[in-house]
Amino acid sequence: MMFLRQAILGLLVVFIYSPVSSSSAKAADLPSYLAVYDLTLDRATPRSSLVGATGSMAIEWRDVCDGWSSSQRVTVALSEIWGNIIENDSSFASWESRDGLAYRFDARNFRDGNLHEQFRGHATLSGHGGKGKAVYSIPKGKNLDLPKETIFPSEHLFLLVDAANKGKKTLYRLVFDGANKEGMFDINAVIGNLTPAAAPDDLFASSLNEKYWPVRLAFFSTKADVDLPDYETTVHLSENGVAREILLDYGNFKIKGILNKLEFPPEPSC
Repeated sequence: MMFLRQAILGLLVVFIYSPVSSSSAKAADLPSYLAVYDLTLDRATPRSSLVGATGSMAIEWRDVCDGWSSSQRVTVALSEIWGNIIENDSSFASWESRDGLAYRFDARNFRDGNLHEQFRGHATLSGHGGKGKAVYSIPKGKNLDLPKETIFPSEHLFLLVDAANKGKKTLYRLVFDGANKEGMFDINAVIGNLTPAAAPDDLFASSLNEKYWPVRLAFFSTKADVDLPDYETTVHLSENGVAREILLDYGNFKIKGILNKLEFPPEPSC
């Protein structure tokens, strides 16, 4: 389902109001990485009609000298109580300039092997904290005016770690990612205290930090005043910017992601 991929994007769209220059040092401290997660159904109510879910999720984040690129792919099969299986395959790729003022995106969602939705385009901001504009090539002719204080998502990792290191507990920001019809969400992040891992993970002992922040992200539609988010995501975010564990919460059901592969590709020689 499209909302599964959108929730994954929540890992890349947490913001704080601080100048890009203040986050640059943090960006240099965070490595490029590829993380792969196993997805399973964590909990479901009878109202959801789900009895199972299996799949995988891959997230890649890279320094590409002139900016940062990110890509995500989610494949999941949802089993319904009456025997139906809904197969979803969603992908998202983006690039953001180092100054945070230019952005490109391509989002695709396949359902049962057929292309269900696609959004592709680029966006620019007039300056930090200024207005902007998004121009879509798919669907052709779609344009969006971006309000003041809109921010793009690629800086989320080092900004989030920076906020957590400074002891900030709540962050509320407007982000454009271009990943759905609306194109943007108001996102509220609640950051918990730095927590020691319950037990060492031998598989990732050399690459995962021993402590993490529990972070809960709530995604709100920008089209109306609402009290409840469209969905929520909880991540255990390591000090190096990698999520050890992910929980996608849609109210009637939850899907859990457990890290099973982690690679750190060579950094570019810029």
